[in-house]
Amino acid sequence: MIGERSLGMEKQQCYRGIITNDLLFIGSRSEGYYPVLNSEDGVKYRLHYKGDSSFNEISLNSLIGTTVEITGVADKKRGHWRIVISSVTDDINQFQPNN
Repeated sequence: MIGERSLGMEKQQCYRGIITNDLLFIGSRSEGYYPVLNSEDGVKYRLHYKGDSSFNEISLNSLIGTTVEITGVADKKRGHWRIVISSVTDDINQFQPNN
């Protein structure tokens, strides 16, 4: 985690790490591969954009293996840490899903 910003009641924080595609929810109907941030502090966060799922599938999958900085709100729903994304920045581009 790099820093934090407060927006309303939720605190948006910045996380830095490498994006991978990991098998999660093994044995459940939700079992599948999901984009995950392997953060610099050792925590794995499932990455989620609230809304258009094609953002997860296209934009995040194109960044697998890349070191990025992600801004969003972290929670621990469904037994795994996740970040609800507001923006993703790699060394060249910034991706901001349309709200």
